[in-house]
Parts: sequence; C-alpha cells; structure tokens
Amino acid sequence: MENLPILAHHESTGGPMVKVAKNLHKRQYSLREKGRVVGYASTLTLQHCTFEVNETTRQRVMRRGQKEVHAFVVGDRIADQPVPAEAVQIGYNPFLQGQFFRKDSGAAIQHALEVYFTPQGVFALGVS
Repeated sequence: MENLPILAHHESTGGPMVKVAKNLHKRQYSLREKGRVVGYASTLTLQHCTFEVNETTRQRVMRRGQKEVHAFVVGDRIADQPVPAEAVQIGYNPFLQGQFFRKDSGAAIQHALEVYFTPQGVFALGVS
C-alpha cells in the first residue's frame, strides 16, 4: 500500500463527505473518500455526522473474534475545533451493541451535529 499523507490538524479537505474509522495499527484515524483511504489524522472535526456500521462485517467480527474495519463516522470535515465542555464521549464496541453509543449512558446514537476526534477519544455535540 502506498504511503499516504498524515493530515495536519489544521488541514481541511473542503471536499466531499469523509468516512472516519479508528486505525488501530497507526493509533490514528483513517479518512476515506469514495471508498479509498486518503489520509490519517490524530485530531479532526466533522459536522453533520451520521454513524455507519456494516452489520454483515460486524457479525463476522463477532464470529471470528478478529478485528476488521466496519464502523465509521460520516460527515463534512471542518477546521479542527477544541472539544467543548458540553460534548459527550462516544464509542463503538461490536461485542456490546451494533451501534455507536454515548459512553456516559450507553444510549445508542445515530446523528451528531459535530464530532471531535482526539488522541483521548471521540466526543460529540448534539447527539440523537
């Protein structure tokens, strides 16, 4: 695989919606556009987000016990923003449930106004 750029925290693609997944090998976040990885970032911010889980791949992960990329946050990339105090930490665990969830309550979420990816975790505002 070709070496892709590590996107600086202040860069913005300004382009189409991106899909973001946690890259466990690089300990960063992988950014995909049109199905291709276009870069990596340790911090980034998306707005107008939805959460996608490929259920077929999730079932395979649970059956085999092997990790495989199958869950994404999808949204418009904007310039990095600091995480607001009122943002809630969110997560995903295929063995707990098939959806992204709030870490404080365990409630499933489908949308967020903004999502903040940081080395300390993923946080969101306006979740529903």
